[in-house]
Amino acid sequence: MLRGRQDEIRAYTMANLAPTEEGEDEDGTSSNGIAYVIEENPTGGMRMIANKDFECGDLVLQELPLVLFPLPAKSDLRLSLRRALNAFDDAKRADYMGLANIYAADEVEPVLGIFVSNKFEVFSTDGAEAASADRTKPFAAVFKDISRMNHSCCPNVVRYWCTASRSMHVYAARSVQKGSQIVTAYCDPFLPLRERRALLLNTYKIACACPACTNSESAANRVRIRNIRDDSAAVIQWTLTPALPDDLLLVPSLEQLKLIEDEGLEGTEYYARVLRRLWLHIFRVGRLWSFRILWADVEGVEDRERDEEIGRDKGNALGAGADPRRCGSPPVVYAA
Repeated sequence: MLRGRQDEIRAYTMANLAPTEEGEDEDGTSSNGIAYVIEENPTGGMRMIANKDFECGDLVLQELPLVLFPLPAKSDLRLSLRRALNAFDDAKRADYMGLANIYAADEVEPVLGIFVSNKFEVFSTDGAEAASADRTKPFAAVFKDISRMNHSCCPNVVRYWCTASRSMHVYAARSVQKGSQIVTAYCDPFLPLRERRALLLNTYKIACACPACTNSESAANRVRIRNIRDDSAAVIQWTLTPALPDDLLLVPSLEQLKLIEDEGLEGTEYYARVLRRLWLHIFRVGRLWSFRILWADVEGVEDRERDEEIGRDKGNALGAGADPRRCGSPPVVYAA
């Protein structure tokens, strides 16, 4: 199968992840063996298979590119690729030339066809200028293993380009069982179905048959997901309005979370938005209940102090021979 690129690296949910688990190296390789294997795909080409169980956020692999070129190319890309290939040792050259090529030899020179078939678009920034959009530089990178990942509109991993190390990090977007294929998105999974199919077919010669492309309800579901807003203001308004139901925001947020999970889009910003809202909701509910418990304790103390004060008043009044009924309490009647 063709390896492709994604127009935008979605790093917002995976930028700050927990360290790798004990017994796992920084490159995602288990101490008991490699974390994934590259094998032949029954439908053609190659594929990447998980060789262990991954949980959401686990590092699957980290890899330096075989080649990395700025876009658009400043010089003849064909010539630059030839020079890069000549500088490779035999093993690295074999790794590059062994990648998929969707073009016939008489259509495009193989060295270029392999590059176009397997490149991922990544973005690099100039340090202090990272906040400036016009300083973001696109690059095209080809990898020995990452370029073997096949496409799905329901990817189970997310890619994160690390500018500092000039390497690609691949993280599990949800639980991935050992033996499952590791798949990524070559295009924006929220594009309308017709546009997505046309892009994949025209650019990568892929006729995608993933659940999102075969489920008639998926298109409408994805439109609903794209309409999810980062409405933390609604949580604050709910907090400040005691008359509103406790589950006013909780129920729809959990429904949205399930919808995103059903669509296999846990690696998107919309999943992060709902999780942030739920966290804020739970945090504020906890604070509210803590406040209510504290307030109840304060009221209890005040009630006890008031009772003690009334008791003292009653005792003083009774000691002076006053009628107990005038102390705000009925007279005590003792049974004989």
